[in-house]
Order: sequence, then C-alpha cells, then structure tokens
Amino acid sequence: MSFTANISKNKIISPESPHSGNNVKYIFKKIFKESNVPKFVVDRNSKIIEVNKEFCNVLGYTKKELIGKSLYKIIADDFVLKSKKVHSKLIGETQFLKVEEKYKRKNGTSFYALSTNIKVSDESGQPYRVVSLIDISERMQYELIQSIQLNIANKASFCKHPLHIYETIMNSLSELFSIDLMSVYLNNENGSLAKVFQKKKKKKENFDNYLIPAIENISSSVILKEPDIRKILFSKGVSSNCELPKTYIGIPLKAGENKSGLITIVSYEKINPVIAKDLSFLDIISSQIAMVIERNKYENELKAAKEKAEEASRLKSEFLAQISHEVRTPLNSILSFSNLIESELNGSLSEELKESFDMIRRGGDRLRRTIELLLNASQVQNGKYKVHIENINLEKNILIPIIKQFESAAEEKGLKLEYDNNLKNSNIVCDLYTTGQIFINLIDNAIKYTHKGKIVIKVFKNENGQIQVDIIDTGIGISEEYLPKIFETFSQEETGYTRKYEGIGLGLSLVKEYAAINEIEIKVDSKKGLGSKFSVVFK
Repeated sequence: MSFTANISKNKIISPESPHSGNNVKYIFKKIFKESNVPKFVVDRNSKIIEVNKEFCNVLGYTKKELIGKSLYKIIADDFVLKSKKVHSKLIGETQFLKVEEKYKRKNGTSFYALSTNIKVSDESGQPYRVVSLIDISERMQYELIQSIQLNIANKASFCKHPLHIYETIMNSLSELFSIDLMSVYLNNENGSLAKVFQKKKKKKENFDNYLIPAIENISSSVILKEPDIRKILFSKGVSSNCELPKTYIGIPLKAGENKSGLITIVSYEKINPVIAKDLSFLDIISSQIAMVIERNKYENELKAAKEKAEEASRLKSEFLAQISHEVRTPLNSILSFSNLIESELNGSLSEELKESFDMIRRGGDRLRRTIELLLNASQVQNGKYKVHIENINLEKNILIPIIKQFESAAEEKGLKLEYDNNLKNSNIVCDLYTTGQIFINLIDNAIKYTHKGKIVIKVFKNENGQIQVDIIDTGIGISEEYLPKIFETFSQEETGYTRKYEGIGLGLSLVKEYAAINEIEIKVDSKKGLGSKFSVVFK
C-alpha cells in the first residue's frame, strides 16, 4: 500500500481514500503521537514540521524548540554530510531507506540511531519524510569512544601546550555525557593541587573544594553519583537548598606510575549507565594528557636551561670584552713608553738592558695577542661581528700577506716555511677578516708547536673539486685522546703552570667559529710526535 498524506497546520492527517474516514485519521495521528518510538517529519527543505513526545524526550528539546528548525541542528557535525545525502535521496526517487545516523541532544551529548525513513506526499504532491528512530548507541558506543580517543590522541601528538588540548577533551567527552564544568589541577612542587584550567557551560556553583578530598588519591577514574555527592556535601555543611550535581567524575593524570594531577568533571544530569559501567577509556585519555604535560615540563626546563646558559655566555663575553679593553689601554701606554725610552737610550744600552727591552716587547706582544683573541671571541659569541661576504683572491689577498708576516718568526726558530700553490685561479667568496684569521691561527700554531723541520702551506683542488689548503707541520703533534677537544674554548692539551706553551686555548675555538661563518670545513690529521695537518676546505 502506498502512502500519501495531508499536512495541515504542522499536523499529519491520514491519507484520503474512499475507504478511509475519520477513524483512519484518528488512528494514524494516535500511532504517530503516542508511539514509544521517536518519530518526526521533515519537509523537502530539511525543516522539521512535526515531532512526537518520545522524540522530544530523547533529544531533550520541547516541541516548540524543534518545529521549524533545520534537521541538521540535531545531526552531529561529523554526520551532516551523510544526512544531506540521505535527505536528497528520499526527496528524489527513493521511497524507503534505513540508515545509521548520529544525533546530538540539547545538552551536547550524541547518540547513534537507526533511522527508518518513509517518503510521503501531500495533496499537491510535495514530498515529506516520516522518520522513526531506534537508539543503537550501546552497540555503537565502542566505536564512538574509539573515535573520541583517536581525536584526542591526534591533538595530543601535535599540541605545543597542555592548555590547547583541555578544551578538546571537554568538547570530545561532551559527545558521551553532559558536562557542565571541567577543571584540571596539576601537582605543585609541594605536592598540593593547583588549578590550571576551568570551563563552565552553566552558571553553577563549583563544589571541587568539597569533593576533591574524596577522590584526590585515586589511581584510576571514578564516578561519584548523586547519593554520594549529596552525602559528602551535606557533611561539609553545604545547604540542602542548593542544586547539587548528579554526577562527579575524577580522572587522575598519570604517565606510567607518575601522577601529575587530576581532571574533575561535573554534570547536573545522570551519566549514561553504559558509560558509567567502564571508565577505562578515560584512563587511556588521561595518560595521553599526562605525557603532554610531562613533555611540556621537560621542554620548559630545557628552554630555561638554554636561556640560563645563553645569559651566562653573554655575561662572560661582556666580561671578557670589558677586561680586554681595560688591559689593552694601559698596555699600549706601557709599550709606547718602552719603545720611546729604548729609542732615547739607543747606542748606550748594555746587553742586559737590551734583553730587558726585548722581554718587555715579547711580553707585550703576547698580551696584545691574548687580548685580541678575547675580543674576537666576545664579538663572535655575542653576535656583534658584522660579516662582509665578498669575492677575493685567496692567494693574493690572504695567503701571501700572512706567510710574509710569519717568515721572520719561522726563521728565528730555524724552520722552513714553504708555500705550494697548484691553482691558477684561487678566487673564493668569503668574509676576508675571519677567513684570514683562520690561517693566522693555524700557521701561528704550526710554528709554535714545531721545533725543527718545516711548515708547508699547500693549495690545490681536492677530489670533490673544492679548493683546499693544507697546513702541514713536523711538530709535536696531537694525542688521539685530545683530538676531539681541540676546538673547545679555553682548551689546551697541556694545562697548569708547568705547561710548555703559552696561550689560553682560544685560537682553535675561534677557527671553528670563523669556519662556521664562512661555511668552511676544517679537518685535522695528527699523531703525537709526528706532526699535524690542518685542512681548510672551501665549499
């Protein structure tokens, strides 16, 4: 039998038929209104035009709140698209359709239903849907919980701060049960709980101060139901005239055995018995949140440690710069007056005085060199050095001038200083000053730590087609144990007052910093007693 129907004043009237009459109309209306199955009618524009009492009870709305509203107001957001496709089919050619859908109640919770949809028409042929619902939430509850867990897990994986996920938890769990208030408490250093998040949906009194003592030591999620809540609150002197919650949930925040806090949830409605029966899924969610909290705590500690280290480095650099300035000014005066006195006494100096002036000059040069290293280190570490990248000729602008600078120092020690360039074109792009300082430090070290033999500066293209400069010496070499430490600040293989070689261990650390500025690679090959080879590779 096919159905047509008249729609008059938003009320369903029975089909007109030669054999139907008022009795049929009455039966049709009675079945619709008094059925214990939720039913409603939707027009072609997805507007609700009729509902029965059971439908209102299930969704928590009054009839007045539903009539004239869009169907999609009561469809869960993630099912709206599916619902629109179903509606399009039924308004089109399809006469009958059963489909699983997800509806949302007035309090924000969701439930799954199997909807039976029948298309009917009025006298003018306008189509309508008569929908009957069967709640299948219990069967679908596991899937809904899995979906919520997955959503929270995804948010937990990417959120940068726990506060970003608390609201996600509240919104997600609201699909399962009504939530009027959710609070998050974390442990202080003294072990007490401090509130870090709270959100209300209704202007209700917060009873956490009274209820938390009953649940703060829990190891897994628990529910306090209305009788227990009433008993606890009345024992604390709360007036019996207050509206009291019907459900209070406590969720411990635990990552493994470490408990970091507590989530409390208040509802003024009774919780679904299916949910209340097993809260283990809440413990899984809490472990995800606890891990986010622990991760955030670790990141904050790491950030604080980094900031502390950077501040210490900044203060150290400022100290070095200040001390260097204070030492260099009087040093220049001492050396200037020393040279002036030596000039005035020229021709009448004894050998002993000549040696004294030489000692002043050598000591001054050593101190000036140390000050320059300190100032350079301070500039680099503070980021105050301004890099100037330009095209230069490596041989003409850097190597030849530096080699000439060190010729006399090598000659004084009886060392050969050889230069071997196999390149016709040694143009490079770099910062002239810092690149020059790399070679000054490396050649200075080669001469300092070599007592006999020679130092070779060799320029060539390596197997990768890169310009490479090797500084090779026949000096004392570097032990295998110390090699990994040679670029550390203030590091020296020999330490203490008995060490044989001057210096404060800044030269090679600056070489590393300058190499980084110019994207230069520094390689070291050395053995104790057999000399060293430092390779400077231009990328």
